[in-house]
Amino acid sequence: KDMHTPMSFPPPKPQVPNAPTSTDPQEVLPSHDFIGAIIKLQVNDMVLRISEPQIYKFASLKKLVEDARKADPHNPTLTITVRDSSEIASDFLNTFRLFNNLAELVDSSTESLISAALISTKYDYPKLRTLCIQELERRDLGVIERLQIGRTLGLTSWEDRACKELSERAEMITREEMLALGVDAYFQVASAREKQLRDERYPPKPAPKWRLGIE
Repeated sequence: KDMHTPMSFPPPKPQVPNAPTSTDPQEVLPSHDFIGAIIKLQVNDMVLRISEPQIYKFASLKKLVEDARKADPHNPTLTITVRDSSEIASDFLNTFRLFNNLAELVDSSTESLISAALISTKYDYPKLRTLCIQELERRDLGVIERLQIGRTLGLTSWEDRACKELSERAEMITREEMLALGVDAYFQVASAREKQLRDERYPPKPAPKWRLGIE
């Protein structure tokens, strides 16, 4: 071949910027660090790095850590995994953010208090559940909001009080309230309102004297 003929090279392959070098799912999960991080808590597709003393306040999570340590005693950073509903990840995040401000629960959002009460119920931290519910009790919440919180946290007394309030108030039940109540609770409220209205229109007659033993 002619020595002066230019040599041809294949075109360079396009480069993909920031391409991952591993298929490890941990690398692509959103992660949130908290002070003194030791334990990796994977909640569905989110990773939280939580200090061991905080994790240990939840009896169920403590058991997961102890089991992980037995299985891998030389690993300095243990990972425990929780699989639950899609909302549980944000509930965990709200809970551990609130953890850093336990002395200032009064400044916490209602959503964070509900999340923390729910997580402490599911994963066994009774003291935190009690503190959150006490703070929620002090809030000026609407009747349907209290009903929904009661159902979420298994607080029967909250549901009962909400239904009683709806039964006794003068205003009509709105469509939104009816949908929030559901069939059974709405029937209970409607029946109580009907009975109250009937008693007001037709008050019970006094019993005859002879039935009271009066001559």
